[in-house]
Amino acid sequence: MVKIKNPLNSVQAAGSAGGITYARNHYGQYARTWFSPLQPDSASQLSWRSAMTQANAWYQDPGTVTPANVSRWYEFSKTYTWTNQFGNQVYLNAKEWFVKQNVWRAIASLAAVVSPPPSPSLDWFPSITIYWDTAGIYCDCFPVPVNGQFLYCRKAGPVSHTRNFCPNEISFAGMLTAASGSPILLIPAIDIDTDPHNWFIIVRVIDNDGRSSSKIYYKIYTIGSAPTAIISLDSTNQLDSENPTDVSKNPTTIFIFNQE
Repeated sequence: MVKIKNPLNSVQAAGSAGGITYARNHYGQYARTWFSPLQPDSASQLSWRSAMTQANAWYQDPGTVTPANVSRWYEFSKTYTWTNQFGNQVYLNAKEWFVKQNVWRAIASLAAVVSPPPSPSLDWFPSITIYWDTAGIYCDCFPVPVNGQFLYCRKAGPVSHTRNFCPNEISFAGMLTAASGSPILLIPAIDIDTDPHNWFIIVRVIDNDGRSSSKIYYKIYTIGSAPTAIISLDSTNQLDSENPTDVSKNPTTIFIFNQE
């Protein structure tokens, strides 16, 4: 059944009707012709589908999530709300909260967190550094991850150096975990050609309970074999915020590198 949220052509319309789909992304509200989306079997897609399957299987296995733990997730779901892409506070059910956090545990091949955390708020706030070395572009953080903490990094590019918005074609770049050590190589130097380009790095911070930060964006301008500047596009750096942040229009922090 078609579901339309708010009046058609309004700033909050969502859903499909008459062959037109209304939606919203970080650029704002838009409408497009309806189509059935493709389901690419990329390595990243298959990894996420496997993680979702694993998180659901954990929840349905009483040997992993006992009835007592299910009751705790139920109480958690009645206590806390989640902010959706439209900025509305909504209640998730117990299973949705469990999967929302444990899918990150599954993606990192960690064991399930069977009981809910004290709150949905992130409790690990590392300082993240994206930098250039002769081997390529790296990611590091301080303090380094311990136990189930990790950084989940994706990348997009290369794209035109005039492009200031992160494209939708995003691929997995790496995970900085307690086991991986730090730093991790995100973009090998061999992938950076001599023409001016922009790259984008998208980082999420995951704590021991599987709680995730908002996306943190970095735009990297490369010319020759090294970047001339790395710009943080996250205008708030509120890692514990569940609210989608328009990070694409207001760069705030610039690190200038000497180019040899």
